[in-house]
Amino acid sequence: MSSRSPLFVTVLLSFCLFALNLSAQNTKANLWVSTSGGSCTRSATAAAYIDGQACSSMQAAQNAAQAGDTVIIKNGTYPGQSLSSGQKSSAVSYLAETSGQVLLTGDLSIGIDHLHVTGVISAGGHNTRHKLDISDSTTTQWTDVLVDGFRGSSLWVSASGVTVQNSEFGDADACTQGGTEDATRLWSGSFGNPTNFKFLHNVVHDWTESTPQCNGMHVDGFQVYAGASNVLFDGNTFYNNATSNLMTEGISGSWVIQNNYFGRPIEDGNNLVVGRGDCSGVVIQNNVIQWFTANNEVSCSNGLPTIRSNVFVSAVTACNVTGGTFDHNIFAGSGGITCGSSAKSCSPAWQNGAPSSSNGYDIRLSSSDTCAKDSGNSVSFPSKDFYGTTRAQGAAPDAGPYEVPAASGSAPAAPTSLQAFVN
Repeated sequence: MSSRSPLFVTVLLSFCLFALNLSAQNTKANLWVSTSGGSCTRSATAAAYIDGQACSSMQAAQNAAQAGDTVIIKNGTYPGQSLSSGQKSSAVSYLAETSGQVLLTGDLSIGIDHLHVTGVISAGGHNTRHKLDISDSTTTQWTDVLVDGFRGSSLWVSASGVTVQNSEFGDADACTQGGTEDATRLWSGSFGNPTNFKFLHNVVHDWTESTPQCNGMHVDGFQVYAGASNVLFDGNTFYNNATSNLMTEGISGSWVIQNNYFGRPIEDGNNLVVGRGDCSGVVIQNNVIQWFTANNEVSCSNGLPTIRSNVFVSAVTACNVTGGTFDHNIFAGSGGITCGSSAKSCSPAWQNGAPSSSNGYDIRLSSSDTCAKDSGNSVSFPSKDFYGTTRAQGAAPDAGPYEVPAASGSAPAAPTSLQAFVN
């Protein structure tokens, strides 16, 4: 396992992560939660905070809420919160009074459908933060759970209809996490295999292991161990994870993996592993991939993935094990091979140097680039890039997650940064 000196790394999140105000956009709600608690009285119309009418917990508020209500959580430090009953017919929205100022000293556990939680984070730091657990113990298929702006050690999703966005996970030694093998997981349950899962604009980083294989063979940034279908990974940043960044153990239906940055795993693992299922609906496009080896695609039971318009920063030594459709990919300017049609071997001109810890994993191309710019697949591409810029801006969409704006001087600034602790 690689050793690293203590330092701070600026983690570039998506265009909107923490640059947006994720806190309550007003000072009125149907219900309030505060550390002092109270009678937990619901207001039929959104009302200002009254201390004596606040609820003592999110579950108490859920019991008192009606479908479509808004609950504002006052800034402060709370014990872990569990939402396990009181499901409504449409979403109840929980908003931190100020994003990042509602802190939990235990896990945030969601066990019911139709919930939106925004701006709540785990207290603590390296190895002491807690997890986000979203688990469906019924035989139904959930449709509407959203968690926005969470920060914690790990994520477990065993449910359908879940979106996790603008969040950050990792920064921990997996060997200290009570048997938690992976920083983030998507799993099956009594409801069956999960479907309609979205992982958007998140950072998964520094999920390490002080003792190799302490929690199994793979200490991954994200592992999917289910026949998951209709899955979207868009605009995420993965770096400094022990064995792999994204590893699947079963897939079906539509899978789209786009606009992400996949850094090199600490132990030179597989980085991006897609297989052990029906790969015919898998599209891997417009990513920056630091490390790609022959076993990045494990055996598919049917079909092959489409791999297009990616930027492979390191030399590729083999296209993959079982084949796949490669087109319009950028391969390292020296060493290695190229795969598929319309491939280019060149080194992109980056706006701030090649993505690395020293520049916060900045994936922006220079406006003068002639390697990845206008080199993507011109027929099939994501409508927006990592920053939300509309594609295509030039003669064709750019390869990789960044689209160089056509207008001079209109390039988006690097997104607001989040300081991540790195051992």
